[in-house]
Amino acid sequence: MTNKSSIKFGIFILLSMNISCIRDVGTERNIISYKRFNKDNSKIFNLGIHYHNNRPVINFQSTYKVDFLDSVNNLTKTEIVRLSVFDSKWKADTNQYLIAWRIIKKQNNKFIDIENQNSYTGVLSNKSKIFLHPIRDIEYKKLELAPFPLIEFNKKQWEYNIDIGEQWSSSGIIWNGNATFKIKYSLIGNRKFEINKSEIICKEVFATCVSDFSTSKLHFLYSDKYGFVELHYFNVDKTEMIFTLID
Repeated sequence: MTNKSSIKFGIFILLSMNISCIRDVGTERNIISYKRFNKDNSKIFNLGIHYHNNRPVINFQSTYKVDFLDSVNNLTKTEIVRLSVFDSKWKADTNQYLIAWRIIKKQNNKFIDIENQNSYTGVLSNKSKIFLHPIRDIEYKKLELAPFPLIEFNKKQWEYNIDIGEQWSSSGIIWNGNATFKIKYSLIGNRKFEINKSEIICKEVFATCVSDFSTSKLHFLYSDKYGFVELHYFNVDKTEMIFTLID
């Protein structure tokens, strides 16, 4: 991970006061409609401004190992994905910075991007909460129906409701129009996580996402220094995905 000591990433979104959002087809498939928002939306990460030939420059990256488990807990495959934060605003919502998720492979002890495997979205943050859009392309599409990584500081519980459009139907969960999903988070406590041969103390959070026809869960670890270091998804189709920060 680059600039580890200065980075907290996430999104200012969906205060726990029954804020409703509609995810729909638009720029990057996400149109977010806020009914209420925090006036203090100052970012708590320092991206700086770096451009080359009028193109935004990546100045923060995190690399995750992703383990895929089937419905009976067997490991079916492992992938590497990389999260990149750009010094550029996201066109769908200029309050957010552009981020990209990329599926990558390891070759000669180096991580190499796989062409045409980029998933672009946005990231926002403020001093009271951090939110991260996950990768949601190809087989990761089902993560749209799971709790998104969201940490609210100085709280033990937080929640929001969201309306999701039918184009996000996946994994046998199909509906017409928009469907309401209710997401609740609980701070469990602190837990140790090892990275770069060192142990760090993380906040441990458990979340559920419930609709009329589905249930999913997310168990994650959040570090003030490294951000979301582990994301364990329990998906709507009973499969699991475990993201573990490795670089």
